[in-house]
Amino acid sequence: MYCDATELHPGFGPRMHRWKRAFEKFGADIESPSGDGYVLRVSRGESALCFPSDALPLNSASGHALARDKLATYQLLERHGVRVPAGVGFFAVLSRERSNRVERERLITNLEPAVLGALPGLRADPQTRLIVKPSAESHGIGVRLCRGMEEVQAAAAETLKYGRCGLVQEFVEGPEYRVVLLDGEVLLAYCKRNPILKGDGRSTERELIADFNRSLGAQSGSLDTGNLPPLEAREWQLDRVPEEGEILELGVELQNLCHGSWPELLTAIPDPILEICWRAHRVLGLRYSGIDVRMAPGQPPTVLEVNGNPGYDFLERTQPELVGRVIDKLAFEIARVMTGSGVVAGQSQP
Repeated sequence: MYCDATELHPGFGPRMHRWKRAFEKFGADIESPSGDGYVLRVSRGESALCFPSDALPLNSASGHALARDKLATYQLLERHGVRVPAGVGFFAVLSRERSNRVERERLITNLEPAVLGALPGLRADPQTRLIVKPSAESHGIGVRLCRGMEEVQAAAAETLKYGRCGLVQEFVEGPEYRVVLLDGEVLLAYCKRNPILKGDGRSTERELIADFNRSLGAQSGSLDTGNLPPLEAREWQLDRVPEEGEILELGVELQNLCHGSWPELLTAIPDPILEICWRAHRVLGLRYSGIDVRMAPGQPPTVLEVNGNPGYDFLERTQPELVGRVIDKLAFEIARVMTGSGVVAGQSQP
């Protein structure tokens, strides 16, 4: 297969087959020249949909581009009264020809007053937890949890390797939820739970960590035995052999399935979370989205991110049948758009 020849992640091959099978049910075919699962063209008879390289033809090109730009998304949501983390954007120096990386000294000079002004809690507690992240990445790439301005400044300089813009935000407490919406329907919802290691009565904690890292494949999020996140119940003892079935729960602060968190499916979504997800979905003008929300006990929910093309690679490990039904639903909607719109040049307009 192409993805094998180019040494892409082994999950890409099954992903492409899964999508192709779903579209074949409706007499349609998909094209993905990169072989990585992102579709460039869908054809059905004489009808065709062509669209940007990482979008599905359910959202408009502008809606998808907006969701990809976190800074623009936060500004728009905040303007419409949707609660988002308090924060500030920072930028590389721009010239006519290109975006230059800002010098560390200049970034420190410019960033400190901006962050202190946007996050007054940092003045009261210099060790306040803050998030530094790129404005246009996914899968937790480039996201750093920092304490204090010195760590923020170092992380911000590193973040500009991913683009010309980054964000510093307050850390939002509480469990994190993902809600996936299509038009007026909730496709699925889950809570992101802490990663866990399970004892087998034979392996040491060090060996369990190595197995955990291998399970993540080529993705980020591996555990470093020199700098491990805390356990929920006790300290790490790397040469100890946990009993069979013993649970070691990692007390991580940033939840992401590609970093080993696991999804607990929700049969009932708390009303405040569902309400804010629908508001964010509509403000961005999307038909299809995955909304990440955090809500601490006794506090209103906060929208962390809006994804215009949420992925299912890691969810499929534990919920393959559910993911299959979601993919079938999306393929059906795409085929229905094609039937009603004929030949479409560029992004479809449902």
